Amino acid sequence: VRFEIQASDLLLNTQTSYAMVDCLYEHGFEVELAISDFNELSLDMLTSVRFRSLKMDIRLLSDLGETKLHLLTDVLHIISETGRFIIATNVKSKEDFILAQNVGCNLFQGFYSEPLPFSIFKQKYIQIGGDVNECN
Repeated sequence: VRFEIQASDLLLNTQTSYAMVDCLYEHGFEVELAISDFNELSLDMLTSVRFRSLKMDIRLLSDLGETKLHLLTDVLHIISETGRFIIATNVKSKEDFILAQNVGCNLFQGFYSEPLPFSIFKQKYIQIGGDVNECN
């Protein structure tokens, strides 16, 4: 089981929050650290909080200038080298995917079309023994 925790929530009460994350790990849970703004990241948080994955919306990258984008890319590569995953969310196009890959993301969440009802999804994509009705 994975818990997704907003980095901004950890900033509210740092020591208590960090201890809570440690407790989750001690009980076998993994933590995904989600950021909605790069200003939420600090060296203290990156080195003190036990997290398995860093999650960020791909749209955060669109407003960064070239210098900030290069710096962020370096930081993400360092995080990745520690064995953590970098997850890009809201990936909706090939361009989003390429950008996320270029900055060091190694997992991706998103869709290339609007969400589909399961009945349409299974008609389009699932074929089990020639009978899509086997998948309910």
